Amino acid sequence: MPRSLLAAFVALLLASGASASLPAQGASPSLDIRGHIAGANGAAVFGAVVTITSVHDRASDSTHSDSAGNYHLVFAHPDTSFQIFVRALGYAAEHRELDRPAS
Repeated sequence: MPRSLLAAFVALLLASGASASLPAQGASPSLDIRGHIAGANGAAVFGAVVTITSVHDRASDSTHSDSAGNYHLVFAHPDTSFQIFVRALGYAAEHRELDRPAS
């Protein structure tokens, strides 16, 4: 039975205190998402795939967690609602929905 990333996902949502950076004129704002992936026992999960997908047009981008379980992704997309998917070998996949913070 795959281990749970649920504890990690809560940390992911809190850490994604997603700061929308100011765009250049005519450009859309980007979403700066950082987080930490850990198993239910609190141990960092190396190599977890974190994918951010726009709810409206399904545009997506991915990154991997580093050896400390941290990840960073800048998602340049004008949408306001996203899904975050996390998967790692030996763990059950998790996903949540996230709204862009108000600027």
